[in-house]
Amino acid sequence: MSAIRITEALTQWRTWSSGSIDELAAIGTAFVWSLGLEPLPEITASAQMNRRTIRYYISSDLVDPPEGDRRLAIYHYRHLLQVLYIKARQHAGDRLNEIRQDLAGRADGSLEQLVIDTLPESVTAPVPVDPKEFARPADLNAVLQRWAYLTGRTGRYRATSRTDTEQTIDQVDPTDQSDNCQLSLRMEIDLGDGISLTMPADHPLVQDEDGRGLILRGIRRLLRDYQHGGGPAGEET
Repeated sequence: MSAIRITEALTQWRTWSSGSIDELAAIGTAFVWSLGLEPLPEITASAQMNRRTIRYYISSDLVDPPEGDRRLAIYHYRHLLQVLYIKARQHAGDRLNEIRQDLAGRADGSLEQLVIDTLPESVTAPVPVDPKEFARPADLNAVLQRWAYLTGRTGRYRATSRTDTEQTIDQVDPTDQSDNCQLSLRMEIDLGDGISLTMPADHPLVQDEDGRGLILRGIRRLLRDYQHGGGPAGEET
């Protein structure tokens, strides 16, 4: 796989200026996965962002407020650069107070160069270069599932110790088969309506994008049938 220069990837986002908070979180997450910028274990932060993450960064004076009011808030390229810089610095082990000082008062050109200098020069993994992929009315959950698959991130893992005590973790290598690994990894997939599916991390349906989609569609169909009387129309229940 040929290397992709980060400056060329960022160029595709310079005119992005109409994103929602969910789009910003999804794009930032896809970049983190692509660039391998997961925060270090000692940093209490997650690689996957959501609207709560973005709002926390705004309230902490790390990310600029969006344009417009909360319901019609618009995010653009500058916000994406700020998010990427935060995650790059967290990956290096830096704290938010240190990061805030570098971001304060940065003009757009200076901010872009700061981010370019902080990120790796190139990567071999796919990098998001198409703003339309994340644009409304896109299914952002499906888009992130695709990027998790492309970058080798299969989702949220639940680790079970040998004492059967469960804890949610962000930084575990599912390929680690050494004797030092005391955890049995499982993937937790949100099915909606307060229901989740937990599967072994090495199960073929976890690793195969098409298979995973098929099993999820089948389970969701069964749930809808159950909610509408316990079975498909025309069949005995």
